[in-house]
Amino acid sequence: MLPKRKIAQNPLILRYHRLMDAFAKSDDERDFYLDKVEGFIIYVNLAKDQASLDSLELEVKKNPDRYFAIPKMTYYDSKKIMEGFLNEKIYDIDTKEKLSDIIHSRDSREKFLEFIYDHPAEFEKWQQYYQERSRIRIIEWLRGYDFDFVFEED
Repeated sequence: MLPKRKIAQNPLILRYHRLMDAFAKSDDERDFYLDKVEGFIIYVNLAKDQASLDSLELEVKKNPDRYFAIPKMTYYDSKKIMEGFLNEKIYDIDTKEKLSDIIHSRDSREKFLEFIYDHPAEFEKWQQYYQERSRIRIIEWLRGYDFDFVFEED
């Protein structure tokens, strides 16, 4: 007799802030997967031993409708968000010019955040803007895979 297959909650209850962290932190050293059945986020340390990574890869391949890799934030995505913030939320000409120079420089993300952290009024606007854009990005990604979900704020 075959083991009983788990059925996803409908709708799946997801924690928005944890998803936002996973979207922001996925990089060359770590991956995150969303379990469509239970709503868990699985953290994968890519520095782990190869046997552990192979085991995870096998599990994901066996259940392609259950585990979904959370996309990594690309340089283009990051730059697009920073440019959107600059164009939509910055009104001071000097600040706008400085941020524009930073966005088009080398290591723009780090320099951009450094500048924002040093300017409390802009930092508050940035936090709100980043959360709004992140929420839109996450919802679009979930809908792209036909997730039936609700957010539970943590």
